[in-house]
Formats: sequence, C-alpha cells, structure tokens
Amino acid sequence: MDTSQNQYIENFEMEGDWMLQSEVLKNHFPELEDEDLNFEKGKIDELLSRLELKLNKNRGEIITIIKKGQPEFNSNQRRTDHYS
Repeated sequence: MDTSQNQYIENFEMEGDWMLQSEVLKNHFPELEDEDLNFEKGKIDELLSRLELKLNKNRGEIITIIKKGQPEFNSNQRRTDHYS
C-alpha cells in the first residue's frame, strides 16, 4: 500500500448522518445487518473491521464505499452513481 493510500485510510473520519448512510448501505448490501453497522464514536476501527469481514473487502475499499454515502462526496455526483 502506498503512502497516500495509507494516509487516506488513517485520516478517515465519519461524516454526516450515519443512520441514513447505514440504511443506504443495507439496501445496497443486503447481507449487512444492524449489528454490522453499529457505530459508536471513537470506535471506527471496529466498524470498519466488521464491514471488511462481512463484505470481503479491504479497508480502503470499505472507506471508499462509506465515503460515497457521505454528503461532501456526493455534492458533485448523481445519486445513481453510489457504490458502482
């Protein structure tokens, strides 16, 4: 993993309404359950680890998926582009 990707992962912060984002994720990834998406402030690593295992993706992929659901990321994209 290169340095810029490491920084992308290390600097990731949850933004926006997680309840809304988690519902969108559940709709797109039906294998996700409420327990998989439980997020407590300060425990982002636990959330990311659960999602990595459940979706069989690496941390960078999970962060990209989550960021696609965040308001700042979406301001320049159409809603239909999510998670493609």
